[in-house]
Amino acid sequence: MVAATRDPRAARVEKFLVSAEHSHFMQSCDWLDSFRDGRESIEHVITEEAGDVVACSALRRVHGPLSGEKGFVDGGPVFNSEAGFERHLEDLLAATHDCVYLRLRPYLPASDGGRVREALRDHGFDLPAAEEQSGYAHTLVLDLTQSMAALESDFSAHLRRNLHRSARNGVVVERTTGHGAAAQFAALLHRSAAAAGYAVPPPEQVAAYLDRLSVDDSRAGALFCARENGQLRAGIVVLRAANSLVYQWGAREKVGDEGAPLTHALHFEAIRWAQSHSFRQYDFGGLFSPDGSNGVDRFKRSFGGKVQAQFGEAIRRRGLRGWVAGRFRRGAPAVTREVDDAAAS
Repeated sequence: MVAATRDPRAARVEKFLVSAEHSHFMQSCDWLDSFRDGRESIEHVITEEAGDVVACSALRRVHGPLSGEKGFVDGGPVFNSEAGFERHLEDLLAATHDCVYLRLRPYLPASDGGRVREALRDHGFDLPAAEEQSGYAHTLVLDLTQSMAALESDFSAHLRRNLHRSARNGVVVERTTGHGAAAQFAALLHRSAAAAGYAVPPPEQVAAYLDRLSVDDSRAGALFCARENGQLRAGIVVLRAANSLVYQWGAREKVGDEGAPLTHALHFEAIRWAQSHSFRQYDFGGLFSPDGSNGVDRFKRSFGGKVQAQFGEAIRRRGLRGWVAGRFRRGAPAVTREVDDAAAS
């Protein structure tokens, strides 16, 4: 796999990604190096003020022989202030003058993006309605500035029973490190995805990424595994996005009706770990619908928290080729996939 192009200012950019208020792991060099499609190219667009980074974008470029050059900023741009975003938008548009199609997807709540929306509209971007977007329009978040007792008071009775049931059944849930655990989870994720009919990166790429995650920065994210009698039964991966810890991947072996509800215990341990590392929010990585009618959504909402509308995506098209490119756009790679624990409940 071809590595992403490293900007000479990459170290300062990575430092900014950690401190920025509206940041996302899909904008980090490590994520891009690990999961970028070899047919794509990556360009870092950086806006500085007095020598300090104030905003940046990792721009994915995808070339279509008929539709032309398309640009995607997944989980970005990353910025600290709306003023910084506006300055960066000028730089980003200058860098993408040859793109017939440009899609931005900043990681911020819908309620925080008033001025951002205005700037995007002023520069010719369309803001699709929630039902027309390719990503999640809503997510579920827990406020980790509360005490654990306050968080648990919002848990559903069903969730409480399943947590006790896991403990009685001898399920061991822990944050795991080391290549063996990472490789085991990556293989399990690959099997789960194949059975459910969705795509994830190859197991060797996932394992290598999780290995680095466990060594380089304990707050960058974590792999949690659930084991019974020493055997891996399920796992989840949670990753840092600014002050949030976001659920990215989940996988489990198929179990019968007597199987323990493993996913409940995994998220509970991840929430406790996030709070101990001073994260302010636990983000369940998206909801299929705000009313919680889907089985996966009902599972997530059993933890309490609040449904949060996301900013969504902004799209800019240039001419007929831009509209053609929009019909065949490629979404963000390695999207979040949920584990529906209903079968094990």
